[in-house]
Amino acid sequence: MLSQSDFDNKKLLFINSSDESFRKLKFSNDNIEVWDDKNKKLNKISCHIIFAVFIIGECTLSSKLIKEFKEMGISLFLLNNRLRTISELVCVAEGNYLLRLKQYSLSEKTEFLMAKKLVLNKLENQIDLLEEYKNRDFTSLRYDARRGLLNDVSFCSIQGTEGFIASRYFSFIFEEQGWRRRAPTAKEDIINFLLDIGYSMLFNLVDSCLRLYGFDTYKGFYHRLFFQRKSLSCDIMEPFRVLVDKEVLKAYNLKIVNEKDFKYYNGYYHFKRPDYSYKYVKLFGKMLTKYKDEIYRYCTQFYKHISDPTKHEFPIYSYKNKNDFTNI
Repeated sequence: MLSQSDFDNKKLLFINSSDESFRKLKFSNDNIEVWDDKNKKLNKISCHIIFAVFIIGECTLSSKLIKEFKEMGISLFLLNNRLRTISELVCVAEGNYLLRLKQYSLSEKTEFLMAKKLVLNKLENQIDLLEEYKNRDFTSLRYDARRGLLNDVSFCSIQGTEGFIASRYFSFIFEEQGWRRRAPTAKEDIINFLLDIGYSMLFNLVDSCLRLYGFDTYKGFYHRLFFQRKSLSCDIMEPFRVLVDKEVLKAYNLKIVNEKDFKYYNGYYHFKRPDYSYKYVKLFGKMLTKYKDEIYRYCTQFYKHISDPTKHEFPIYSYKNKNDFTNI
């Protein structure tokens, strides 16, 4: 695993393979080099400061490149032109069986209390963003969230409270953009399409951080076990979803989102052209780069909590009061 100081110096690298000038990646003296179609070197970055590489669009990988990524501890994510992850090569601490034993030995009561803390953290962050953006008081919504979670007696009732508050939150935060409803993965409008992209990229980063510690990311505590779903990564990204929401909102306010970039086809929204996706990659890439240290700190605190809950509290990420972590 990486120390916090080591991780702070790591970077995320985003490469658009649909760029006509891009041709291939090379390794040279522990550097990654980007070359164009005229065999000219476009850029170079040291492997020692890279945490993850995101390649968008069609590409061909060599066994040497995969070997180098693995040896240097670099995670690789391949995204299609709709910015959906199609494959990954993530660095993991496979042998941390003691951590996984503790994961699987958590009682349902413990998981239930953790789930309440997690969801309250997420809802509080959403309401903080609402108050910041709308410049008004949402105390009644905050009260409903706290009261609902206090009275919840099952995982299903927590989901009910979360869904009720979230529906009101989204209707407020995106009301000027003509919000209808949150439809995960349906991509029935541009806002949902962009939210899915941002959440997917956030998910990849969270999953990478958790797997550095050796967590089984398929075993969550709020999201229950489900075939081929990385439930723990879904859990841990919850308090940070507000960062994606804010980025999409900001993109609309700054007129970055252009409806001409998209087309509606076969019941879904798509990018009209592959190269139209890259400005949205940069949008979310900058956000992930800005907050990656806080995400890693949260994962570190979660690791400490699972390892010894008597010494380390369950982590809290406060959108309003940045870096609000306990016992780090």
